Amino acid sequence: MKKTHRIELGLFAKFPETGRVKTRLAPLLGEQGAARFARWLLLTALKKASAFTAVGGVVRVNLWTEGGTDAQWKALLEPLQLSAPIHLHRQVQGHLGERMQHATQIQLGASNVSILLGPDAIEFSQTDFQKLLNAVDEHGLAFTPAHDGGYVAFACVRPVACIFSGDIQWGTNQVAEQTQQLLKRAGLQARWLSPQADIDEPADLQQALARGSVPEDWMNDYSDDA
Repeated sequence: MKKTHRIELGLFAKFPETGRVKTRLAPLLGEQGAARFARWLLLTALKKASAFTAVGGVVRVNLWTEGGTDAQWKALLEPLQLSAPIHLHRQVQGHLGERMQHATQIQLGASNVSILLGPDAIEFSQTDFQKLLNAVDEHGLAFTPAHDGGYVAFACVRPVACIFSGDIQWGTNQVAEQTQQLLKRAGLQARWLSPQADIDEPADLQQALARGSVPEDWMNDYSDDA
């Protein structure tokens, strides 16, 4: 990485309230278990993201929230005891693309590179973070796709309106393909890295447990505030 000096890394998250998060996991975990797992995913992602480093760069971590009060978010994050602060922002109203576009514009106003990372990107590591930075440094726009047809992270050095379009069927397995089509139509290119797992369905979690990407005793983590 040669050009980057300031990186804004944002995660999107709903407050892990029973019945509102990871509802597709309820048949396996129950509604309370699904909410607890969403909480585990988020806290694990924040702990990991806060430790990311960039050669010659400074990384600032933002959490773009939906739901929950300020007091609830503070209580949720306190057990992490991170050395670097997590900067909280509220998501705007609108479809996911509109919310991502707003966050990206805010982050680019304070940085050379904006990255958005999904909290259920359980395989995303420091190595993957550096690969994404190298890719965006070379291409200006880079994605880490998901096996399910979406993507777990993307980075850019300037806003690219078409990737936030309402024409994209957000939350479906068409997101990455439709994003590529819109970029091609706009005459733009991006770097797509190797796909990774994320967790939406019971089969995703079962596979992650089998691979060790999620520990069998995940429920014991962050248990002080359970």
